[in-house]
Amino acid sequence: LVDVVGQTHRVAEMLSPLLDQEHADITIDAAADLPPVQASPMVLGQILLNAISEAVGLVSGDMLRVSVRRSELAVLWEIGPLRCVDDDGQVVEKCEPLALSQALVQVYGGQLWIERRLDAAAEICFEIPLPRRVSVLVVEDDPDMARLYQRYLTAGQYVVRTATDFELVRRCVKDSPPDLVLLDVFMPNNDGWQILTWLRSEPETSRVPIVVCSVLEQPDLALALGAQAVLQKPVTQMDLLETARRLVERE
Repeated sequence: LVDVVGQTHRVAEMLSPLLDQEHADITIDAAADLPPVQASPMVLGQILLNAISEAVGLVSGDMLRVSVRRSELAVLWEIGPLRCVDDDGQVVEKCEPLALSQALVQVYGGQLWIERRLDAAAEICFEIPLPRRVSVLVVEDDPDMARLYQRYLTAGQYVVRTATDFELVRRCVKDSPPDLVLLDVFMPNNDGWQILTWLRSEPETSRVPIVVCSVLEQPDLALALGAQAVLQKPVTQMDLLETARRLVERE
């Protein structure tokens, strides 16, 4: 995950000699709490470097503005204003999407384009989708253990709900089926094996990956009943995040 605000400021600072050469200044308009995007820092840096350096050569006036904001499902960069019409009224050929940056943005499921404005200026725009928030249902009657899993998972961009008994599991599934289930099958007041069997039988959860987290050493039974993975307690954060990532990506 990449800090989009920090990376934008770093690239702008790197390009300060080019801006001085073109007698232009740059201003960055970005909220400090923008969410990170799933991308390589080096690749995002290269996209920004290409786009901003191209914009410097086409800036309309002496101030280049880089706006970074969140759209509904992505982070959006807008860089301009740019000249798109020369003194004779002809469209500037360079004012087209940058091929390399466009290809790099598309690797992450985004897009890059030139937004033309009514005043004959334009902006280089590109957006990168925000990472999908994965919903995890933790079925665990030990509140300390449930909080531990929640702390482990929220560091990895997961949304966590907890259920301590069968009835709460039913309600959670009815309200919104999870993307992943962590299940303790050894609970004094609940039959975790029954919950596992029920989750596998319900249409809403029949294909949802289930990770059994237990002190019991019966991995073969858990896998035979439909679990995709078994983690022996105590579960480490590294093992939990790696298992969750593997199962969610496989889906």
